[in-house]
Amino acid sequence: MGGHFSRFLGRHLVCELHGISPGLLRDKELLRNVLLRAAEASGSTVVGDYFYKFEGDMGVTGVVVVAESHLSIHTWPEYGYAAVDVFTCGTHTDPWRALELLRDELKPERVEVTEMTRGVLEQPQQLAERIGLLALGSQVDSRVAHPGVRHGLRGGAGAVLRED
Repeated sequence: MGGHFSRFLGRHLVCELHGISPGLLRDKELLRNVLLRAAEASGSTVVGDYFYKFEGDMGVTGVVVVAESHLSIHTWPEYGYAAVDVFTCGTHTDPWRALELLRDELKPERVEVTEMTRGVLEQPQQLAERIGLLALGSQVDSRVAHPGVRHGLRGGAGAVLRED
């Protein structure tokens, strides 16, 4: 997270894992072991964990608390689905390494990931100006999306906007 991308505190992967064997999604100890190893793979420091197995053929919910934030999993074996969050802070961690281990161990048929930066320390306008993305007089509005406007850029003097 060096250079231009060091103006936030952490990265948070929100993961949708589909097509996992129901037996894996019911196995509390296996999931605990996999999440602990995923935390280590990300470069995080494990400080605790808690996992709960629901009755019968139901799933598992669990969290691994790391000094740099957390990893969590919630499973629905009846749908072959797991919701996983991997949130890490600091320049020495990489949440994508944790996800790679989870994919290798759980073998989902399909994975969808949304990555968010957490604790943004610089306003979008300041960041865009600092790295030279805006023409003089342009503004950034990160709160709303406007049709025909990419990435929240609004035209000002000298701004060139176009739909792709």
